[in-house]
Amino acid sequence: MNKENCREGRVLKKRLANFRLFFPLLTAALGIAWTAVPLAGQEIDLLISPGKLSKPHAHLAGVGNCSACHTVKKKADPLKCLACHRDLAERIKAGRGWHRNKKDGCIACHPEHQGEDFKLIDWDLKKFSHGDTGFPLTGLHARIGDCAACHAPANSLPKKKGKSYLLKDSGCAACHPDPHRGQRGNQCAPCHSPAVPFKQAVFDHEKTRFPLRGAHRNLSCASCHASGKWRGVDFSSCGSCHADPHRPSLGKDCRDCHSQDSWKTAKFDHERTRYPLRGKHAALACVQCHPAGRKTGKVAFASCSDCHRRDPHQGRFGKDCQSCHVVDGFEKAVFNHDNSRFPLTGKHAALACVKCHPRVAAGAAAVTKPASTACADCHADVHLGQFAVGCDTCHTTRGFKSPELKFDHQTGSTYPLQGKHASISCQKCHKKRQMRFPAGTGEAVLYKPLSTECRVCHNDYHQGQLSTDCRLCHGFASFVPAPGFDHQRSRFSLEPLHVNVGCRECHPLSAPPAGPLPAGGKSAATVRYKNIPMTCRECHREFDHGRTAFALTGAHRDLDCSLCHNARTPNVGGKGNQDKGQADCARCHRSPHLGTQKNCRECHSGKDWRVEPW
Repeated sequence: MNKENCREGRVLKKRLANFRLFFPLLTAALGIAWTAVPLAGQEIDLLISPGKLSKPHAHLAGVGNCSACHTVKKKADPLKCLACHRDLAERIKAGRGWHRNKKDGCIACHPEHQGEDFKLIDWDLKKFSHGDTGFPLTGLHARIGDCAACHAPANSLPKKKGKSYLLKDSGCAACHPDPHRGQRGNQCAPCHSPAVPFKQAVFDHEKTRFPLRGAHRNLSCASCHASGKWRGVDFSSCGSCHADPHRPSLGKDCRDCHSQDSWKTAKFDHERTRYPLRGKHAALACVQCHPAGRKTGKVAFASCSDCHRRDPHQGRFGKDCQSCHVVDGFEKAVFNHDNSRFPLTGKHAALACVKCHPRVAAGAAAVTKPASTACADCHADVHLGQFAVGCDTCHTTRGFKSPELKFDHQTGSTYPLQGKHASISCQKCHKKRQMRFPAGTGEAVLYKPLSTECRVCHNDYHQGQLSTDCRLCHGFASFVPAPGFDHQRSRFSLEPLHVNVGCRECHPLSAPPAGPLPAGGKSAATVRYKNIPMTCRECHREFDHGRTAFALTGAHRDLDCSLCHNARTPNVGGKGNQDKGQADCARCHRSPHLGTQKNCRECHSGKDWRVEPW
C-alpha cells in the first residue's frame, strides 16, 4: 500500500463520519430509487463508503453488509472479525500465536477500504519480532530472509487461498522432510537443534539400550545406522558390527580381552594360559611376543633363550637361567653367595651385583669370578699403611664406624685405657693429620706413633713446678685428689701437729710469673708447691706464746719452735690448763740429778742452766 492510497483512505473515512449525520434521511429518500434501480457492485457503495474493500473482503461489499463488520457505535467490531476468522479465534482463546495478547482491535494492523489490491497489513515487517508469535527464530532459522520460505500456500490453513501467515503446523515436518520415515515419531527436538545443521544430531544415546562408551562415542551415526535404519539394529554381540580377526576364533565374547576404548588388547588374562606373565613380563606389550601377522601363532617359551637369545655370560653357566635370575629383572639375581668363596654378610649383603661384578665394557659380560677377595680390591686404605695386619683385625662387614670396630685397646695396644680414658671417643686422641705416612704423604687419622705423656693432651696446671710424670701423683679416675702423693715422703712431714691442716693453708692459689694458666678456654690460677716456708716462725709469726701455760722468757725466748714442738716431744701439745710458769721442765730437759730433785725452779732460772746464787 503506497502513501497516496493511505492518504485517500483517511479522507474518505472523515467524509463518512460527516455523512452519518444525514445518512438516515438520505436512505429514506432514496430507498425507492435504490430498489428500483440496482447499481452494479461496489460502484454504488462508493457513494457512502470510504473506499473499496480488498479482494478477500470483496464479497462483503454493499450497504446491506456493513453491519457484518461495523456496529452503530463502533467503526469495526473485533468480535465480528473473529466470527468469520474462527481459526484465529481458536488460537487467541488457546493463547497461541502472535494474536494471543493483542487488545487494540483488528483495524490497528488490518485497515480496510484501502482498495482492491491492499494486502490488509499496515505494518513494517522489518521491525516485526518473530518471537512474539511464540516461535522465535533461533540458530539457523534466524538466517532465513524470505518469510515465504515457511509461510507458503502449501502450509496455509485449510480453505485458505494464497499466502497466509497463519500456518497449519509449526512442527519441523511442516518444512523439513522426515528422513526417519516416521520411525522416531514427530518430535525432532530430542535429537535435533536449530543451532546446528540437521545432520549434527544431539541424540542422547545413553537413554537407549546400547549406550555409547569408549571409541563408540566418536562414531558417526551412519556407521551403525546405515541407510537411515534407526530401529532394529542388531547389537547382541561385537560380531554384529565387527569381523572376528582371530583364526581360529577365541570365542564370541570379545570383552574377555578387549574394551570399548580401543581394539588393542587391554585385559587379556594371561594367567589362564600355560605361561602366566609375572614380574617384568607382565608389563610387556603383546607384540613383544606376538608380533603382527601371527598374533595367535604358537610362541616358544620352554627356555629363557627362546626370547633372550643373547647370553651375556657366554655359556659359562649353562642354559638354566632360573638358577640365578628371576622374572622381576636381570639385576635381581637369586644366586646363593653363601655357597661361594666369599659369603655376603653385613653391608655386603645389600650391595648390587654390579658393584663387585662390573662389566668391563659396554655389551660385555659381567665379571663373575673376581681374582681376589681381599678388602684392598674394593676399599682404599684410609690409614695409609699405618697397620700391617689385615683389615678384619679391627673391622667387620657391619660398617667402618667406631661402634662396629672389634679393636680392644686394652689388649691390642701399648696404652690400655683406664678410668676416664675408657669413656672418651677415639677422635679425642686420634685426629686427622696431613703428614708423611708409611704409604706416602697424605691426610689420615693418626694412630701410631702417639706419645703417651700426659702433657700431650693435658695442660700442665703446675707450670713446671713438679715432675712431668703426672702419674707419680695423679690417677686415671680424676685429677683431684692425687692419690699417688704422700706428704710424709716429702721434706716436711705433717705429723703430729699438721695432719689436720688444710692444703690451701700452706699451698695457696697464686698467678705464676707468666700469668694465669689457660685451661679449657678459661684462666686458672696455679697452686704454689715450690718455695713454701719450712720454719715455724715463717708461718706462725703472730703467735703470742704468753697466752699459753708456758710464757717464753729468758733463754726460751729465742728458741726455735721445732726444738719443743716435734715428734720427740709430744707432751707440748697440752691444753694449757696448767698455771702459768708451772710447766714441768722434765718434759724437755733430762734431769742430771738422778731424780732427787723434782722442782728445777728452786735452783735454776729461765735465763740459763747455771745455778742461781743462794
